[in-house]
Amino acid sequence: MHFEQDFIGEHRDVFERIVARAHKVAVVIFVITFLAYGVAAWMAFNEQPWVALILATLAYLFFRQFRLVSLGLARTGLRGEAGTAEPLKALDLALEEEGAHAVLSEVENHLRAIDEDEPGDPGEESAGPSRRGATGEGSRGGDRDGS
Repeated sequence: MHFEQDFIGEHRDVFERIVARAHKVAVVIFVITFLAYGVAAWMAFNEQPWVALILATLAYLFFRQFRLVSLGLARTGLRGEAGTAEPLKALDLALEEEGAHAVLSEVENHLRAIDEDEPGDPGEESAGPSRRGATGEGSRGGDRDGS
């Protein structure tokens, strides 16, 4: 574990923005990758197998790095903003020790735990997934990409 629950809670807004941006960038990477696979298939059917093979290989290599790239782009978007230096430094140190998947999963788990600990509205029975799903918070979990 690289982060304490209190540290994540103290810088919750920054970590939520990092996770949200990382997921948005990951979606763009997925789209680009699969478009490149489509172009590679088209090239293969147009009798250019070497171009198709090179393009598909490059798309695959790009896709393999999507977690690191998406987390890196999410962090760079926040550099220089007030109050982000300490969480970004902690994130950089964690990334030096672990992979991007492990670090992002840990942050998401801490944020999910914070969401579950918050009291719900007086008329609401629990502050479970239905509340988080309605607000958009915590709707994406670390377990959706099991690789």
